[in-house]
Amino acid sequence: SAPLARGLLTDAAKDARGERVAAALAKDADAHGVSPTIIALAWVMNHASRPVALIGTQTPARIKEAAAASNVTLTRPEWYSILVASRGVPLP
Repeated sequence: SAPLARGLLTDAAKDARGERVAAALAKDADAHGVSPTIIALAWVMNHASRPVALIGTQTPARIKEAAAASNVTLTRPEWYSILVASRGVPLP
């Protein structure tokens, strides 16, 4: 699935899960002084399995924003808080 859920995670969350994730992304975005989009991409890039985040834009400004995610390193608690927001429950 798309790391930004086609805008649902950063623009207008449509359900409780999306609202939780959007809030977690916004919190970390404020802490790092970047956009929630950058945090969402940084979250994917900081995953232990090292997936590659594919962005589906051709807009230069959005490509530049996406590239900025490589400069953000989330702490383990920050990364985990986004995971918990998505799952709705902590891992056992």
